Amino acid sequence: MLQKVLITKDDKVIYRREFGKAMGEEELKLLLMNLKKEANLDRTNDFGTYISFQNRLSYIFERDLDLFFIFISGLGDEPKDIENELKELRNEFLNIFGEMLTNNTIDTSLLELLNPIVDKIFINLRPKISLIGFSGVGKTTISKLIREEEIPTVHVPTITGKRSVIKIGKLQFILWDFAGQEQFSFLWNNFIQGSDAALLITDSTLENAEKSKFFVELIHEEASYANSAIIANKQDLPGALKPEEMEKILGLKAYPMVAIDPKNREKMIRIISEILEISTDESPLLRPIYERDLLILDAQNAYKRGKYDDALSYFEKISNICLELGDDSLGKEYYEKAQNLRTKLSENSLPPTQVSDIPEEPNMPEITEPIPVPTQVSDIPEVPFTAEVFKNTEPIPVTHEKLKTSTTLDSIDEIEIPEGLQIPIEKEDFLFIDLFFKQSRRII
Repeated sequence: MLQKVLITKDDKVIYRREFGKAMGEEELKLLLMNLKKEANLDRTNDFGTYISFQNRLSYIFERDLDLFFIFISGLGDEPKDIENELKELRNEFLNIFGEMLTNNTIDTSLLELLNPIVDKIFINLRPKISLIGFSGVGKTTISKLIREEEIPTVHVPTITGKRSVIKIGKLQFILWDFAGQEQFSFLWNNFIQGSDAALLITDSTLENAEKSKFFVELIHEEASYANSAIIANKQDLPGALKPEEMEKILGLKAYPMVAIDPKNREKMIRIISEILEISTDESPLLRPIYERDLLILDAQNAYKRGKYDDALSYFEKISNICLELGDDSLGKEYYEKAQNLRTKLSENSLPPTQVSDIPEEPNMPEITEPIPVPTQVSDIPEVPFTAEVFKNTEPIPVTHEKLKTSTTLDSIDEIEIPEGLQIPIEKEDFLFIDLFFKQSRRII
């Protein structure tokens, strides 16, 4: 998977586009210095690669212009595909900015014109995610959950395998759903090769967890560079092992899942993003989803508080983002909400503002001084609380047990007042009662 794209000019980064976690800045800076020395020594080839622990750095160097075009990707990507896409980026860059480079007057603000080109390159090098596991654990159900297709209610075994192109936001990836029957085990090695991520699906039973150790070994052998994790499916069934237990057995991070619940699609997308080390609030391809979700929350809050003009603005923004993401159904839903709200605003037919008229409760400052006691109580001489006072007291009756343990205002509603003592207590007296019990608890 393509993780980072850089263009440097005269040893300075002039363009950067990040899609996922890649090598650190200090390591990259040192590496670029060494690569430039090597590139100047070897003038027969303008393309080169460097492999670090988890990344492949590929570059094309334009010596006459002192330009580096750099891709940082996973180790599972084909070098030839990377080289072809690097050449495409170089050609597009020179077509757009060649004249500026000649005059040494490049306007860096115009470099954003490269974003659609780089995003297309990412799509061409889209990551491969493999769903592996034995038959009946929910691989196809999870695949359908991600694709927003109807969830199957009856298990139909997958024959050989299924390859799908999934789009989440502007991010596209290839999803492989393997046949889990053992008669197709001879295909598993080839299916898993070149995966950027391998998700081991289990049904969260002890038997299946023990058997799935085979797939952990397969991942290490055939896709050692892939990010891998466990999806502990069927967590709704009695006796399902917790994710922590699955992690101890299989040695991989486990995520709980109930794949038959369509509401878990968003959760599954978050899991995939985390496994691919793509931040939803930073990646240019997933950021629109993050922004949309925030806007939906803002729209709900604005509408509840009667701020209808703000809600209308949010609805329109959400609709536009959804259309940009290709989510036509949700885009249409918020477009219609915006139209309905605009009509009601023009007809003045909305309910009167209620919630928005109520001021927000301020944060109460910490009480640092003793609270003044009512006058009638302050006339009574204060008796210091000491351990001796309670030394020979009788045990508290069982009927008073709740009174003994309920010593804060948070639980004051649970106090059971014995018969004969049930006199009305005003709300303002609660604070005094709470202070008394806090003092008593300190002594006891």
